[in-house]
Amino acid sequence: MSVPDSPSDPLKKLLSDIGITILAFALSWLLIYDITQISYFAPLEKASDFETTDFYQIVDDRRSVRPYSDDIVVVGIDDLSRDEIADAIYMISLCSPAAVGIDILFGYQQPDDQKLVEAISALPNAVVPDTSSYIYSSCPGLHQGSILLEAPSHRHTIRHCKKEDTFAGELVALYNPHLNVPENMLIEYSACEFDVIHASEIPDATDIIDGRIVLVGAVRDISDLHPTPVHDALPGIMIHAASIATMLNENRITTIPEWLDWTLAIILCFAFIATARSLKERDWADCLMRIVQIALLLIIIVIGCWCYSRYRLNINFTRPLIMLATAAVAVDLWEGGIALKKLPAKIKSWFGKKKTSENHQQETQ
Repeated sequence: MSVPDSPSDPLKKLLSDIGITILAFALSWLLIYDITQISYFAPLEKASDFETTDFYQIVDDRRSVRPYSDDIVVVGIDDLSRDEIADAIYMISLCSPAAVGIDILFGYQQPDDQKLVEAISALPNAVVPDTSSYIYSSCPGLHQGSILLEAPSHRHTIRHCKKEDTFAGELVALYNPHLNVPENMLIEYSACEFDVIHASEIPDATDIIDGRIVLVGAVRDISDLHPTPVHDALPGIMIHAASIATMLNENRITTIPEWLDWTLAIILCFAFIATARSLKERDWADCLMRIVQIALLLIIIVIGCWCYSRYRLNINFTRPLIMLATAAVAVDLWEGGIALKKLPAKIKSWFGKKKTSENHQQETQ
C-alpha cells in the first residue's frame, strides 16, 4: 500500500522555490551591479554604456510615421564668415521668432565683430552659451545657459538633459514661462522631426521662423558630434533641439521605479522556477522549459517596447531578463547543493555495502 505524501511536502517545495528565487536574485544582482563595474569585463568605455531606453528609442525611431515639431527650427551657419552670420542673425530678428538660441563660440577677435554685436543685440529673446566671450559680454540683455551635454565623458551616450541653468532650459523658459518642467529628463530623440534650414534659406522661410524657437549653429561640425541612443554621431545643436522638444512635451516618459522592476523580475522568476521544478520528472520537461524561457524573454522585450511607445512607460527589462536567464542556473546550483549534502551519506552507504560484501565473501570461504 502506498504512503500518501506528507502535508509538509508542498510547504517544503514552496520554501525550496523561494530559496532558488533568492539565489537567482543574488546571481542577477552580481551580474548587473558588480561584474559590469569591473574593467576587465568592460575594456572599452562603450562596452557597458547601454541602457534599456536605448533599445526602446531605437525601435520607436523606426516608426513609419513620426510627429513634426512646430515649435523649433534649426538654422545652420556652416561655412559662413562672421559677417554672414551677422546678416543671418539680423534677418532672423526680422522674422519675429519667439526666442533665439545661438550655439556658437567665438574664440578670437575679428574686424566684423561690431556688426555681429549689433545683430545679436537686436534679438528680442536671445540665449547664448555661458561663456566670457567678449562678443556676448558686449551685448546687453542676453540670457546665458550651459551648452555642456549631460554625460560622464565625451565618449558616453547623451541620454539626459537638465532644466536649470542650461541652454535648452533657458530657451524653454522664454518660450513658455508657465510650463512645469522637471529638473532632469530623459531626452526623447525619436519624439519628433525638426525643420533644418541653412542661413541662406532664411528669406524663403520666414513663415517657419515666426513665433518659434530658432537655434543657430553648426550642423556639420565634426568636432561637435556626440553619440546618442539612435545616432552614432549627432550634432550638438540637434541634441539641444531634442532636449527642448522633450521639455515642451507634457506627455513625457514615466520611468518605473527600480524596486518595481525588481518586483516584476522576482515574480516572473519564481513562477518560472516553480513550474520548471513541478515538471522536472517528465522526460520532455527540460526541452519545454527552455522553450518557455526563451519565449518569456522575447515577450518581456515586446511588452517593454509596447509600453514605451503606447503608454509612455519606461520599464527596465534588463532585470527580468537576467533573472529569467539565471533561473535555470540557480535550479542546477540548488539541486547540486542538495546532492552534495547527500554525498557523505551515499559514500558511507557505499562503504557499508562494500564491507558487508567482503564479510560475506569471507564467510563463504
